[in-house]
Amino acid sequence: MDIQTLINRIRSLPEARPLTALLEREIGIGADYKRAWYSSQKEHWLGWLGACETPAPYKRQASSATDARLVFQRLSCAPMLFWLADASEFEETRLRLAFDAVVAAPQNGARQSAAFRRIIPWELIDLHLNGAHVPSPKPVGEIDQNALPPPHEETVRYIARVETQGESRIQETESAPPRSLEHLEAQDWRAAFERLEGAYAPATLKSYLADVKIYVSWCAEKGIAPFPASVDALCRFLEDQAPGKAPSTVRRRLYAVRKVHRLLHLPDPTWDEDINVTIRRIRRAKLARPKQAKGLTRKYLDAFLSVQPDNPWGLRNRAMLSLGYELLTRRSELVALTTQDIEVRDDGTLRVLIRRSKADPFGQGRISFTSRETATLVQDWLDWRGPHITYLFCPIYHGKALERSVSTTTVKTLIKSSAKKAGLGPEDIDSFSGHSLRVGAAQDLLCAGYDTAAIMRAGGWKSVNILSRYLELAEHNVWE
Repeated sequence: MDIQTLINRIRSLPEARPLTALLEREIGIGADYKRAWYSSQKEHWLGWLGACETPAPYKRQASSATDARLVFQRLSCAPMLFWLADASEFEETRLRLAFDAVVAAPQNGARQSAAFRRIIPWELIDLHLNGAHVPSPKPVGEIDQNALPPPHEETVRYIARVETQGESRIQETESAPPRSLEHLEAQDWRAAFERLEGAYAPATLKSYLADVKIYVSWCAEKGIAPFPASVDALCRFLEDQAPGKAPSTVRRRLYAVRKVHRLLHLPDPTWDEDINVTIRRIRRAKLARPKQAKGLTRKYLDAFLSVQPDNPWGLRNRAMLSLGYELLTRRSELVALTTQDIEVRDDGTLRVLIRRSKADPFGQGRISFTSRETATLVQDWLDWRGPHITYLFCPIYHGKALERSVSTTTVKTLIKSSAKKAGLGPEDIDSFSGHSLRVGAAQDLLCAGYDTAAIMRAGGWKSVNILSRYLELAEHNVWE
């Protein structure tokens, strides 16, 4: 097909397509984003080809010398490609898989477009634009499963009659389309995920969403429908993920797929014994201990406090380090503290309310206490900061406290920069993390002779098994 023919076909297609609009919103590229000059993907196409009446930023002339297929292959705007298939009235199953493949691809125009072309190649676009009927795959129940080759080798040959200049001919194209879905609404898993907002922590939802996108992208590459998943396909997916990922990551992706099946009320294959055997095989193949952050014990804390500067940043940093250590906080808990959460006791120590944590999603809260030394450091910071700031620890800009909380990254950066200033080596610096305050304080309490119940109470642990992982590397010799 030449360019002029492509222009004529595009002019005859409908302009507004709801699924295309949904894709634009999902990836943030389209008529209403980034000051786009066009009002629709149809106008975008015609402007790109130099045939639009509206002034466009592309200095091109319509030409019959350039092949339309070459234009399609070189485009790096996935919504443009998707609209062409959507407006050409492709079958919904294939459009949905192409949609998922684009969304799951890295946020790069070339990568997203390549993901689309793997599902809908030019040959199928050409057939639709020429008015040929491309049959959809048969529903799963109508296919003789014994006659199918293995899923990764499965191909479907489309045969269509194309009218070209009055001559009838048969054209075949080979592709790897998805199997039909038993429930087309299963493709709306993103909408189902929106129901989870507020019920889970944002970080949990972000991980689940990323894991499902990886799974859907894998299914798109293999040419199979992601939902409802088959046991065989899920086992293959988990095995493909295993080489470059920790067993815990692979298991988390399984949980994410399980969550989608439950949300969509689909038969859940994740409890099948073959899945369990696959997970055990993956775990046994990687006999590695879970990575634990280096504990920021008392000796490190004293060294880190001593290298802080004598300015407002130093006041804040000393208070953050000392308070995070004595409260055994996660970094998310530390930055979420507000001025109202702390109370000065009669003995000069602080009573602190930690309102919500990873292990306390419903916000029952826990009470913790500090030493007088830490209370003094916190008060020194508050004296400089002033009473008008909501959050206990806030950013400082041009010597002024800002009305917002510091980020969790600030805690990690503070710990690592303090380690560097204290003269520690690169290996030690790298082993510290934002979790090191919690780990180090727990190890110090063990070495000081406190029992398990006291340590769990101080750090808000609900499980002895989890606490034992924190204490594994404690320098605690029971024979001394």
